[in-house]
Amino acid sequence: MTIGENVWIGSNVVILRDTHIGDNVVIAAGSVVKGNVPSNTIYLNKREIDTRPIQHDYNRLVKVQG
Repeated sequence: MTIGENVWIGSNVVILRDTHIGDNVVIAAGSVVKGNVPSNTIYLNKREIDTRPIQHDYNRLVKVQG
């Protein structure tokens, strides 16, 4: 298991063996993480795996739509 830089991991997250988490990733609370999580994404695991790119705009708060 490897975890990149600037990663936020929510509560009750399970990270399984052989998982790679890139830089600047947010893992939503209660997720089960397995495999590769690309850099600059939000990872949430409800029934299916969903990753979304983080939009960088440092002048204002960014809302990720889904």
